[in-house]
Amino acid sequence: MPEIRFNGKNIALIAHDPQLAPQMIEDLISKGGKVYVYGSNTYIKSTYQTSSLSEYLSKLKTLKKIDSLIIISPIQDPLDFNSITWDNFSPFLTELFSIVSYIWKRMKNYKAGHLLTLLTTDSFHSTKNSSANSVLALTCIGLMNTLKREGAKNHIKINTLVYIPLDSKVFVPNHVIPIAQVLIHDSFKDSGNIYEASAGVMTRLRVQRAGGVIFQGKYTAESVKDKIEDIKKDSIYSDYPEAYSQSLLKAIYINVKGRPKL
Repeated sequence: MPEIRFNGKNIALIAHDPQLAPQMIEDLISKGGKVYVYGSNTYIKSTYQTSSLSEYLSKLKTLKKIDSLIIISPIQDPLDFNSITWDNFSPFLTELFSIVSYIWKRMKNYKAGHLLTLLTTDSFHSTKNSSANSVLALTCIGLMNTLKREGAKNHIKINTLVYIPLDSKVFVPNHVIPIAQVLIHDSFKDSGNIYEASAGVMTRLRVQRAGGVIFQGKYTAESVKDKIEDIKKDSIYSDYPEAYSQSLLKAIYINVKGRPKL
């Protein structure tokens, strides 16, 4: 099979995970890539690195092309909603949107590029002490769902990868890096997906809509409560909405026209 290479590719990397980032950078460079890092930790093998947002954007402006952007979210955040303030949290969003918006405009100009966000499983699934990270995770996924439509018109692919952080005994960087490299490679054409990877297990995550219940005529809170278990239950009518055209409007249409005979 052909080797995955990044010869001469310029890869921007927002590195908030000091445990995953070093191996990620080293592997991308070993495959011919040039990695430009924004982060406060020192990565000696990076092509360029700074913790200054203005300096980072200035450096990106000197590049003829930016082929990929990888965002590695923080593995832990001491902030939670018991102590968080906007002054604590806003730097994450400022960095994220400043860099993404600049790179996105550049990619639109030459109609090519890959964006990949790596989220920890604790932030994605909102586990203990990860409330601030969960907000960041939802922001990244919402951003992906918004940009994938515009990206489709400009040949830009944007995906999300969820992984178990290094404090888990079953995680090592090489469980995550191979699929991350695939998701930013020129040969990869899918967009708008959430993947999950660790310990040799890789899969795609997606939203599922249960079969639901159709109420005829007037319905009340009491009648809804009576059917709540059926509303939650999977059935032969369960599906996986992935676009506005597949939203609840489809279910409303079925309600008006009647369910198809199976």
